[in-house]
Amino acid sequence: MTHASAKKRLRAEILSKRKALPESEVARLSIAVQERVLALDSWREAETVLLYAAFGGEVDTLGLIKAGLEQRKQVLLPRCREQETGCMDLAPVTCLEDLCPGAYGILEPDPVTCPAIYCADKAPQLALIPGVGFDRQGFRLGFGGGYYDRLLSNETMRQTICLG
Repeated sequence: MTHASAKKRLRAEILSKRKALPESEVARLSIAVQERVLALDSWREAETVLLYAAFGGEVDTLGLIKAGLEQRKQVLLPRCREQETGCMDLAPVTCLEDLCPGAYGILEPDPVTCPAIYCADKAPQLALIPGVGFDRQGFRLGFGGGYYDRLLSNETMRQTICLG
């Protein structure tokens, strides 16, 4: 079995288990994750945070988005580039109404009201990164499109504390 086919099989297995979780369990676990993040010194100290809008049973982050906005943090969310498959921009949101369905039906910052920023100007101090799964060393298994791999390989993201 090749490395790629093993990853594909593992991805399918994890997603199947995640899909089988009751919504109440996803909600309970999401709240637990949000509480842990909010208790971190790195959250409290961060002026700029990168979050994501949950999709397909991922940890719900709406509570973190709201908390970040209430705490007057700059809250960034990714937005897929229409003309560049596999690439994302980061854009600040000021309220939940700034979010609209984008690529793959995932909520993204509205391109009309939320212009992209360049991380070279202000990289987030803290980023919550979604994934299909993570190993004990923190290595991430995503959906296979490489979007977050490209984002995280950006030189300016090297100082960002990433949580998955």
